[in-house]
Amino acid sequence: MKHTIFGIVCLWALLASSAVWAQNSAQRCGRTGWYAGVEATYLAPLYDVAPTTFQLSDGGATTLTTGAAFDSAEQITGAPRITLGTELGRGYGIQGRYWELTSTSSQFNAPTPILGNQLQSLGGEDSFNAYTIDLELTKEFYRRNWDLLGTVGVRHASLDHGHTASAYGVMNNDGYFLSASNGEEFHGTGLTFSLSGIRDIRPCRGLAAYWTTRGSTIFGTAETSALTSANVSSGFGNAGSTNAAIDQQDETLFIGEFGAGLQWSRCVRSFNGRFFARTGVEYQWWDAEDGSATAQSAAGILGNSVGVATTNGAELETQFIGLSVMTGFAW
Repeated sequence: MKHTIFGIVCLWALLASSAVWAQNSAQRCGRTGWYAGVEATYLAPLYDVAPTTFQLSDGGATTLTTGAAFDSAEQITGAPRITLGTELGRGYGIQGRYWELTSTSSQFNAPTPILGNQLQSLGGEDSFNAYTIDLELTKEFYRRNWDLLGTVGVRHASLDHGHTASAYGVMNNDGYFLSASNGEEFHGTGLTFSLSGIRDIRPCRGLAAYWTTRGSTIFGTAETSALTSANVSSGFGNAGSTNAAIDQQDETLFIGEFGAGLQWSRCVRSFNGRFFARTGVEYQWWDAEDGSATAQSAAGILGNSVGVATTNGAELETQFIGLSVMTGFAW
């Protein structure tokens, strides 16, 4: 139900707005045919990290447990967005856009000497990547002092989370190395719709307010994976096990995007065009049905001790929150 409501609400929906800003502004300086914009978005991807646990046990009263001792890659990260478009006449046009965000967080620790029974995390890495490629038809129109731009087109989108972790420990003089990795990814192509608006607030100074909204429905393949490994070494011998699980299915990804802020522009008459710059806030929501993958590996010496590594795939749902800064030129 939430996806149905989301699809209806976002039927007219974000960032093709650079076209209406460029076209409208440049036309005040002279006839425009092309516009280009380079944007820096500073966004924090917010998402759930899949649970990973490592455990050592002697089969009795002693049990040691630790998890993945690293943060998810949720820090604010710069991500470029490039827009290039042209006006075809009578308010219609065509434009292409590309956006990508990549973020990585890691923490690795060398094992320290162990006295007695102990389990210590060696750290791990959390990686994240998302990108979109759009090709759209645009239509410019006007309502109550707002210059508006509606778009419809095709979008290819990709979302990929990856996580690794490891631990080292000793139980009853047996040495253990435990590791785990899991990931969630989606790749597909679908439809994208947007509606954006701009309105002068200080025309003599070239200052205007803008808002943008976009909705996308992407059809593709979602994959959730989990991999674990447990190894033990002792005076009685060595043992190990590795296990993996993968869930892959056709799925639909829904993307909602919203933004608002201020734009400044100025005519450059020597080029018969207009330079423009803008800054504002941005929010994105990506969501698809979640797959399920769980892996567990155990290794031990009979009657002495056992080590277990367990991990699960996490959810695909991701939110992006932050700022955007853009400069461009229409001629």
